[in-house]
Amino acid sequence: MGVDSILGGNFSVQTKDFTKRTTSGAIDVNQTQGLSESEKLENFKKEIWKEIDSMSWGSNISVQITNSAFEKMMVDKEFKNKMMNIIREDAHGSNMMCGGTLINIDENGYKGYSYMQDHTKEAGRAFDAHSKDKDSFYSKKCKKDELNELWERD
Repeated sequence: MGVDSILGGNFSVQTKDFTKRTTSGAIDVNQTQGLSESEKLENFKKEIWKEIDSMSWGSNISVQITNSAFEKMMVDKEFKNKMMNIIREDAHGSNMMCGGTLINIDENGYKGYSYMQDHTKEAGRAFDAHSKDKDSFYSKKCKKDELNELWERD
């Protein structure tokens, strides 16, 4: 099961080989004439990660999408739209009351888990395990000061 990461912005990013890459090279999948299938897939991943990176997230987020899921999303627009809509819903629901969200998408679909801020001790261990897993590649973790600032604003 292969996974990949292509992100930028203010997110901490962990890839299988612990490198950081950005979405600046993303091009529209429809403009991929003359590219190999692997290049088309890489560009598609960049496009998806750019969209995920632009979403407004709450405290903590860890997202895993397998290569087989990317491949399915690339050819099955209904599957892609369904998965992206679920990710958007998670981003929208991932407000300051939420302690964190763990998302896993494979060729079979979506699996997710969210936990409330008052359960951070137990859920924090789950988040750490998910975001440090060998297949984890997208995580954003809010610092305690940032979370306190969010609480004070509202």
